[in-house]
This record gives sequence, structure tokens and C-alpha cells, in this order.
Amino acid sequence: MKKVFFITVVVAICFSCVQQEKQINIKGISVTCPAGWKVTDVEEDDDNASFSIEKKGISASATITIAITQIDVDPEDLLVEFQEEVDKKSDIKNFVLQEPYIDKYGNYKALLAPCTFDVSGQKAEGIIYVLYDRGVTLLIVEEWFTKDRNANVEGVKSIRESLVITNPSYSELGTRVDLDNFSFTCPAEWKYVEIEEYMELEEFSCVEIQKKGIGSSGYVSIISIDAEVDLLGFIGMHAEYFFDEEDTDEEIFETLVFKDAETAKYGKYDGITLPYTFKSSSVKFEGKISAFFEGGVSVLVLQQGAITQRDENSDGFKAIEKSFKIE
Repeated sequence: MKKVFFITVVVAICFSCVQQEKQINIKGISVTCPAGWKVTDVEEDDDNASFSIEKKGISASATITIAITQIDVDPEDLLVEFQEEVDKKSDIKNFVLQEPYIDKYGNYKALLAPCTFDVSGQKAEGIIYVLYDRGVTLLIVEEWFTKDRNANVEGVKSIRESLVITNPSYSELGTRVDLDNFSFTCPAEWKYVEIEEYMELEEFSCVEIQKKGIGSSGYVSIISIDAEVDLLGFIGMHAEYFFDEEDTDEEIFETLVFKDAETAKYGKYDGITLPYTFKSSSVKFEGKISAFFEGGVSVLVLQQGAITQRDENSDGFKAIEKSFKIE
């Protein structure tokens, strides 16, 4: 009796250990591996990491693979690269990636694309997610045999809801950007790129600034020239170039409405502002083009964003404007 009781206790203890959840912390993210699942294929280097969470059991088919990078990556480009890699695999047949759309992965906005494929002679399906937050980009691949879909729902949902992006190395201070005749602070959740060609201007400085994140709409462009120009004409020339009929989406061009120009400040500089609105993919946008002259430099600033994301873009717009300085 004692021997049987001992075996029973050992089995009970082992079963309890197997059923425990496991917390995974790697490269600035935290996620929980549910009971009945296991963590495999962990890899990590300076900027990247990846791991998989697989459902346990002889006939289990569900796998969640999470790839992490602290390099800024375009979400749609990442999906294209993923499909190219899948196409190289000889064991995966009839892979179809559906049209991506924006939804959520747990608490985070994500670009996702459902997929179907054949593997090991069976029908399989999954969802590919790309999401960004706090300087971290994630590519998450959920996959399972179609016949096992219902058996995997709870585990997959638990993993999604447990994701937390902490990234302790992330800085919210932003980056100071110095160009030939102006400078500004690019907020941490925004990115900028210098433009080398603009219209037919020869002596100019130009930068584009965009809010990071899936489905973000915040956008700012700043152009400066070392000359005094008619500010209203400067705004009109830029508006005509930016919303050129040949290169602008038909919906945007047809719904574009400019309001009356008015005197206004941009930061500490007095100038003129031209508000406008338009629609893109049925989403209403608002924007303004501001122009001003100071210290021998004429500057034009265009900023716009979706009205539904006004609050999300507001802090970034204000930070760029408040920090702007003619050098």
C-alpha cells in the first residue's frame, strides 16, 4: 500500500508541474505559456529574438511563433518577406495569404492576415500578425491543423491576452534633429527621413516625419528655403505639389476641401495657416499647411492625420511644433 501511495503522489506532483504556466521574458516583451503548452526554439542576438510556443500532446498541431526585432520595420514589407520565406519551403503547399487588415493582438493594434495551406497531407490554417509598440516590432505566426481549430481556441486566446511589451531600453525623450537652417525634436514614437529632392528647388532643406505604429496616420513635412517668399504663394505651390491630381488617390482628390487661410503662429513664429480636409479609404482626415518667415528663412510645415486619431497624434504634433527652431 505504501509503495502504491508513493507512486500516486509522485505522479500527482509531476502532473501538477506539467500543468503550470510559464512566463517568458525576452527582448522587452513578456508573454505567458499556458499549461499544456511548451516553449521551444529560443534564439536571441543583439537586436532580434524568436521563440515558439507549442501545444503538448502526440496529436497536437498548434504552434505560435513570435519573432522580435528592435529595428523599425514596415509592417507590409514584413508580410511580403514572410510569404517569400514560406514559398521556399518544400513541405508547405498551396499557401494563400489573405488581404491584411488592422485589428488587435491582445491589447495592441496589429496588421493581420489570415492564411491557409497544406502540410503533411492535411489542411492547415493560421493568422499572421505584425505589431509595433515602444520601439519593438513583433511578427507573430499562429498556425494549426484546420480540424484542431476548436481545440486550440483557449490556449491561443490566452497567449494573445498575456502579451505585454515593456522594453526597458525604450526612451521617450525623442531625438533632436538638426538640418541646415532649422531643428526640431522628433518624438520617440515618430520617425523622420530627410528628403533630397523636392519639386525643382535647388537650395532647400526638407524632412518628413511619421508616427510609428500599425495604422497610424500622423504625418508632418517641413520645407525651408534661404529666401523671403510670398507665404500664401508658397502654401499654394506646396498644396498643388502635395495633392497633384495625377499622383493623388482619386478619393482624396475628389474630397479635398481647403478652407480660408488665416494668420496663425507655428510655435513662436507668426505666419499663415491653410486648413484642409479629405477622405482616404472612407476615413476623414484633417490637416493644415503653415508658412512663416524669420531670419532670412522661409519655412512651410504640413501636418495631417485621421480625425479618429486626433488624440493619438496631438502630443506628437505639439512636441514637433514646440521644439521647432530656425537656426
